[in-house]
Amino acid sequence: MHEACQIPEDILKKLSTESLVQICADYPAYFDLFIYNTPQAGFESYYSHFNGIRKLLSRKDVGHFMLKKYASMSLTKDFNSKWELKKQGEFVYKQEYFEILLAQPQVIQSLNSEDRKLLLKEAIKKFDEKQTRGDLFGGSTLAVNAWILGRIPYEEGKLLTEFSKKSDVELSLNSGQMMDYNFETIYQQAKSFINE
Repeated sequence: MHEACQIPEDILKKLSTESLVQICADYPAYFDLFIYNTPQAGFESYYSHFNGIRKLLSRKDVGHFMLKKYASMSLTKDFNSKWELKKQGEFVYKQEYFEILLAQPQVIQSLNSEDRKLLLKEAIKKFDEKQTRGDLFGGSTLAVNAWILGRIPYEEGKLLTEFSKKSDVELSLNSGQMMDYNFETIYQQAKSFINE
């Protein structure tokens, strides 16, 4: 499947960044990211197997188009409660998958400070929506969302260390494994960061 998903090089070079974002969002083997111990380990395997994501993350405007796509995604309008459970589960995992892509340093570093705050606002909005739908979203989906909420202030040099040792915070932000984090603390610090 990985081999079948590769984009021919002559086509890859011609694709716009916006098209690459959509292609990566629709990647059929996205579920492979969830078989690893951490979200970052899953992403690194995906990165090594798919030439589309490697090309996308090399683009200077990757963050702009990733943010545009993320802002267009709705956890309520795009979801139909009449779907069968399998389709509901796929919807949840697709959201989480896209947030794993958004949390990558290449994406965040390609954004200016103003756009990072816009991404943070969107991630907070989705975190709030997820909390109202605990029947669908919880655990790992909130953790990946919190990863974005923590990583943006980290990239701005405002490391979140009030609730843990600096080395533990960095380990969590580098792996995406946010288990030891107090999500409420991350959430509140992200909101404070937006208002600076």
